[in-house]
Order: sequence, then C-alpha cells, then structure tokens
Amino acid sequence: MKEDATTQKIQVINDVDFIEDFSKVTTDLTTRDAEDYLEYMCGKARESPDSSLFLQCPSQAIKDGISKIFIFPVSNQENGLAMVFMGYHYDN
Repeated sequence: MKEDATTQKIQVINDVDFIEDFSKVTTDLTTRDAEDYLEYMCGKARESPDSSLFLQCPSQAIKDGISKIFIFPVSNQENGLAMVFMGYHYDN
C-alpha cells in the first residue's frame, strides 16, 4: 500500500535532543509540550519536503526572555522523509 503525504513516515533525527533543549529553555507558558511540537513539525515536514523548517518561540515563553528559533531541515531519503533537529539559536 502506498502512503500519501499525510501518512508518510518520517525519520526524526535528534528528537531526544530537541525534547531536552525545548524543555530546558521554555517556560510553562508554551501552548504545547515538546512532543506535541515535534509532531506538529512532522506534519509540516510532510507538507514541505526538502525544506528547512523552523519553530520560533517568543520571548514570553522562554526562561531567559530571549526568543529562540529551533531548526529542522527536511530531506527526501531512499526510505522516506528525514527531519533533523539541528539545534536552536537566539532570534535577534
């Protein structure tokens, strides 16, 4: 059975690093937890394969008060999509 774009499996690389980093820098003012945001990013990856996605967290939801951007490049691989958490940086 062929998978369509909404059910295509995604290999998430460095997912544990994202969950740890997100949990470390955000406050409880975020609207979702790290796992929910990761699933959201997987949905966006299915919509935009071969792209570089980002998740921006506003300063109100960050412990040090400086907005952060989490980076997720997406690519088509032989066995499906791969999304890699590359880290985060300050949004200046």
